[in-house]
Amino acid sequence: MKHRGPSEIRTPYLWADAKTLLDTWQAVSAKTPLQLRGIYMQSTMELFNKALEVKQASAWARDFNITPETFSMAKKAGRLSPLLAGNIAMELGEDTDHWIAVAALEAQKPSPLLARLRQHGKC
Repeated sequence: MKHRGPSEIRTPYLWADAKTLLDTWQAVSAKTPLQLRGIYMQSTMELFNKALEVKQASAWARDFNITPETFSMAKKAGRLSPLLAGNIAMELGEDTDHWIAVAALEAQKPSPLLARLRQHGKC
Protein backbone atom coordinates (compact mmCIF):
# COMPACT_ATOMS: atom_id res chain seq x y z
CA MET A 1 0.00 0.00 0.00
CA LYS A 2 1.33 3.42 -0.98
CA HIS A 3 1.89 5.96 1.82
CA ARG A 4 -0.15 9.15 1.44
CA GLY A 5 1.45 12.48 2.20
CA PRO A 6 -0.49 15.29 3.92
CA SER A 7 -1.51 16.83 0.58
CA GLU A 8 -3.02 13.53 -0.59
CA ILE A 9 -5.30 12.98 2.39
CA ARG A 10 -8.84 13.74 1.38
CA THR A 11 -10.94 16.10 3.44
CA PRO A 12 -14.34 14.66 4.37
CA TYR A 13 -17.03 15.84 1.95
CA LEU A 14 -19.12 17.68 4.54
CA TRP A 15 -16.15 19.60 5.88
CA ALA A 16 -14.93 20.47 2.37
CA ASP A 17 -18.43 21.71 1.49
CA ALA A 18 -18.62 23.84 4.65
CA LYS A 19 -15.13 25.24 4.02
CA THR A 20 -16.09 26.19 0.46
CA LEU A 21 -19.20 27.93 1.75
CA LEU A 22 -17.17 29.73 4.42
CA ASP A 23 -14.56 30.87 1.89
CA THR A 24 -17.28 32.11 -0.47
CA TRP A 25 -19.10 33.89 2.34
CA GLN A 26 -15.91 35.60 3.56
CA ALA A 27 -15.24 36.90 0.05
CA VAL A 28 -18.81 38.11 -0.30
CA SER A 29 -19.12 39.65 3.17
CA ALA A 30 -16.10 41.87 2.48
CA LYS A 31 -18.21 43.65 -0.13
CA THR A 32 -20.76 46.38 0.52
CA PRO A 33 -24.08 44.89 1.71
CA LEU A 34 -26.92 45.01 -0.77
CA GLN A 35 -29.84 47.20 0.11
CA LEU A 36 -33.50 47.25 -0.82
CA ARG A 37 -35.16 50.54 0.14
CA GLY A 38 -32.69 51.09 2.96
CA ILE A 39 -33.14 47.57 4.37
CA TYR A 40 -30.48 44.94 3.83
CA MET A 41 -31.72 41.98 1.84
CA GLN A 42 -31.04 38.89 3.92
CA SER A 43 -32.96 36.12 2.18
CA THR A 44 -33.57 34.86 -1.31
CA MET A 45 -37.27 35.52 -0.84
CA GLU A 46 -36.45 39.23 -0.52
CA LEU A 47 -34.53 38.96 -3.79
CA PHE A 48 -37.50 37.15 -5.32
CA ASN A 49 -39.89 39.90 -4.18
CA LYS A 50 -37.59 42.50 -5.73
CA ALA A 51 -37.65 40.49 -8.97
CA LEU A 52 -41.46 40.43 -8.89
CA GLU A 53 -41.45 44.24 -8.71
CA VAL A 54 -39.65 44.23 -12.07
CA LYS A 55 -41.84 41.66 -13.86
CA GLN A 56 -44.26 38.82 -13.18
CA ALA A 57 -43.13 35.29 -12.36
CA SER A 58 -44.46 34.02 -15.70
CA ALA A 59 -42.22 36.50 -17.55
CA TRP A 60 -39.19 35.41 -15.50
CA ALA A 61 -40.05 31.78 -16.27
CA ARG A 62 -40.22 32.53 -19.99
CA ASP A 63 -36.89 34.41 -19.88
CA PHE A 64 -35.16 31.55 -18.04
CA ASN A 65 -36.90 28.83 -20.08
CA ILE A 66 -38.33 27.14 -16.98
CA THR A 67 -41.89 26.39 -15.91
CA PRO A 68 -43.82 28.91 -13.78
CA GLU A 69 -44.29 26.10 -11.24
CA THR A 70 -40.58 26.46 -10.39
CA PHE A 71 -41.37 29.81 -8.80
CA SER A 72 -44.47 28.42 -7.06
CA MET A 73 -42.35 25.64 -5.55
CA ALA A 74 -39.67 28.13 -4.47
CA LYS A 75 -42.28 30.33 -2.82
CA LYS A 76 -43.77 27.32 -1.03
CA ALA A 77 -40.29 26.24 0.14
CA GLY A 78 -39.54 29.78 1.28
CA ARG A 79 -36.24 29.95 -0.62
CA LEU A 80 -34.71 30.04 -4.09
CA SER A 81 -32.20 27.52 -5.36
CA PRO A 82 -28.64 28.81 -5.78
CA LEU A 83 -29.02 28.58 -9.58
CA LEU A 84 -32.24 30.56 -9.63
CA ALA A 85 -30.99 33.13 -7.11
CA GLY A 86 -27.80 33.69 -9.10
CA ASN A 87 -29.65 34.15 -12.37
CA ILE A 88 -32.20 36.54 -10.89
CA ALA A 89 -29.40 38.51 -9.25
CA MET A 90 -27.57 38.70 -12.58
CA GLU A 91 -30.67 40.09 -14.31
CA LEU A 92 -31.23 42.64 -11.52
CA GLY A 93 -27.60 43.75 -11.54
CA GLU A 94 -26.96 42.38 -8.05
CA ASP A 95 -23.90 40.47 -6.83
CA THR A 96 -24.38 36.91 -8.08
CA ASP A 97 -21.75 35.43 -5.73
CA HIS A 98 -23.57 36.87 -2.72
CA TRP A 99 -26.94 35.45 -3.74
CA ILE A 100 -25.59 32.04 -4.67
CA ALA A 101 -23.90 31.85 -1.25
CA VAL A 102 -27.08 33.00 0.55
CA ALA A 103 -29.17 30.42 -1.34
CA ALA A 104 -26.66 27.66 -0.60
CA LEU A 105 -26.75 28.47 3.11
CA GLU A 106 -30.56 28.58 3.11
CA ALA A 107 -30.62 25.10 1.53
CA GLN A 108 -28.53 23.53 4.31
CA LYS A 109 -30.14 21.64 7.16
CA PRO A 110 -29.57 23.18 10.60
CA SER A 111 -26.23 22.02 11.98
CA PRO A 112 -23.35 23.21 14.16
CA LEU A 113 -21.35 24.04 11.02
CA LEU A 114 -24.17 26.18 9.64
CA ALA A 115 -24.52 27.98 12.98
CA ARG A 116 -20.78 28.62 12.94
CA LEU A 117 -20.96 30.11 9.46
CA ARG A 118 -23.91 32.30 10.43
CA GLN A 119 -22.05 33.64 13.48
CA HIS A 120 -18.91 34.30 11.48
CA GLY A 121 -20.36 35.57 8.23
CA LYS A 122 -23.33 37.77 9.20
CA CYS A 123 -25.72 35.64 7.14
